[in-house]
Amino acid sequence: MKRKMISLAVVTVFVGALLGCVVHGPLFGPPPLREEVASAQPRSTSVWISGHWGWRGGQYVWMSGYWFHQRPGRNWVSGHWDKRGRYWKWFPGYWR
Repeated sequence: MKRKMISLAVVTVFVGALLGCVVHGPLFGPPPLREEVASAQPRSTSVWISGHWGWRGGQYVWMSGYWFHQRPGRNWVSGHWDKRGRYWKWFPGYWR
């Protein structure tokens, strides 16, 4: 019984600590986009997905662009950062 009570207390403290960790985005916008030169197009059906700034470990890091196989009849809409309240939020790109 004592062991169960200790286990329950440990789990309660752990869950409480996790609930107290509220993750928000950055308070400031990303740096200007970097100029990227795309490598040679690997296939005629490939589309270049431009690089963007990602938020990792409390700072912006550059995520390089890459070639991706185009989906027939669809167009790529690039991702973007947008300020929402006090924080900046990343909206990933998608096929439309």
